[in-house]
Amino acid sequence: MTLGLCIPYGLGVGYALLSSSLLVLLPVCILGGLLVGPAISGMMDALFRSYRDAPRGWWENYCKAMRQNWKASLLPGIVFCLALGIELFFGMVLFSAEQLPGIGTLAVFFVGLLLLLMLFTAFWPQVVLFEESNLHRLQNAILFCLKYGKHVIGPAILQLGWWLLFVLFLPWTGFLVPFLGVWFIWFVCFFFAVQRFQCRLWH
Repeated sequence: MTLGLCIPYGLGVGYALLSSSLLVLLPVCILGGLLVGPAISGMMDALFRSYRDAPRGWWENYCKAMRQNWKASLLPGIVFCLALGIELFFGMVLFSAEQLPGIGTLAVFFVGLLLLLMLFTAFWPQVVLFEESNLHRLQNAILFCLKYGKHVIGPAILQLGWWLLFVLFLPWTGFLVPFLGVWFIWFVCFFFAVQRFQCRLWH
């Protein structure tokens, strides 16, 4: 379900990158975010419920999470898709140039991706765990990254490494999509490295 809702965004961003068009990228990210946001919140909620051995089946919990969180996840979904799309467009410009980018330029690109994934890791659990404004969630995410960076940078590095390997070994990794989708890396990251996130916010 999550993968299905993310496919239109992925296809649109791919077309925008191949056509080198920001005019295509921006509306694709905005419209795609309306689908990606609820999909992420549904998956996050289902994962957290699975950690707690919540009653009912996984699919029922996922659908319930979508109904509860879709409104709160629309704006974050748009912002996240815009940030990721612009970052990928920047990467496309770098790697399609006649000369390979320098080490400093590559460092800026990958640090930007890492920071985005750190904020992603600290922000999205709040959407499904707490009723608060998106501005407050963003402030919490930034403060959490600053104060408990070691709990966030590990999952961010895991996610960055996972998606880099996924892209580098295409098309062979494409056969894993129906089985692993996007849930597997999130399950691993949040289960092994971000359990304290929930504890810190509750306390």
